[in-house]
Amino acid sequence: MRGAPPTPPDAPAPRERRRGRRRTSDPAAGDIHLPLGAVSEEDAARALAYAARRSVVSKGNAAKPSLEQRLGEEFRSTIARFDAWRRRVAEGRFTVVGQPIVSLADRQIHHYEMLARFTPGKSPFEAVRFAEEAGLIEEFDLAICGKALEALAVAPRLALAVNLSGRSVQSPAFREALTALLRAHRPLLGRLTFELTESHAVEHFQPAAEFLHQLKSEGCAICLDDFGAGAATYHYLRNFAFDLVKIDGPFLKAAMTNTRDCILVRSICALCGELEIGVIGEMIEDEAALTAAAELGIRFGQGRLFGAPAPLPMA
Repeated sequence: MRGAPPTPPDAPAPRERRRGRRRTSDPAAGDIHLPLGAVSEEDAARALAYAARRSVVSKGNAAKPSLEQRLGEEFRSTIARFDAWRRRVAEGRFTVVGQPIVSLADRQIHHYEMLARFTPGKSPFEAVRFAEEAGLIEEFDLAICGKALEALAVAPRLALAVNLSGRSVQSPAFREALTALLRAHRPLLGRLTFELTESHAVEHFQPAAEFLHQLKSEGCAICLDDFGAGAATYHYLRNFAFDLVKIDGPFLKAAMTNTRDCILVRSICALCGELEIGVIGEMIEDEAALTAAAELGIRFGQGRLFGAPAPLPMA
């Protein structure tokens, strides 16, 4: 440090000054031994970051009294989940279903949202959240896109939407892989919509915006998923040229009974109208919800009134 004061003549020697202060290299500090095995450095770093977050969450568990024990156990568990997830995605051990998105004016199906299913009767939310938090969502997003293109190839009247994580669109490797995949299926791209999710926020807007613009130039539509659920939705509208915006289901439901939420949803619909963006309302479960959504200015609807997630029509 510039201008540090001289050492007083009666100061203890450097070795004596360290006495009583634990050094980072001291074995007594508690070394954390992590079983890397054949894990790549990249996966090890991802697993360690995920395990560290999990070990903090589990600190109240009396069976795991120390950070070293919690972190070691979480790391081993995470590595096992990494391997199981990767094998499941690589082997295609998941199914896809579709939920219709319809025009509210005539209830004609506009397209289907493709949704993944892993265990019968169990929500896929936790599995997808793990993949996103652990940094494994890119390969899953790519696998879903591949399944969507396969479905479009055999069903000429089918139009599909698939989700893209904000983490995926920020990854150069993912962007390159998806571009190569789409290049081989150009005739199908006019029937494909990408829904950008907010579960992982986009931090670097320019490369993501350029990539989404490229997808649009190839004929794909771009949708902002769950508007109102995240904190950055208006930033997304400023930076990305969307064709569609999907209003978050709980937000829309609240607008049915809450004046403030009603005004907000109506203003969003008016804004999207001026920007020439179509609006989709989620969780439309009954006729009253359909009527209210149409009065708010919502053009398309998704919900059990129009159909639950089911196998995609291939005719």
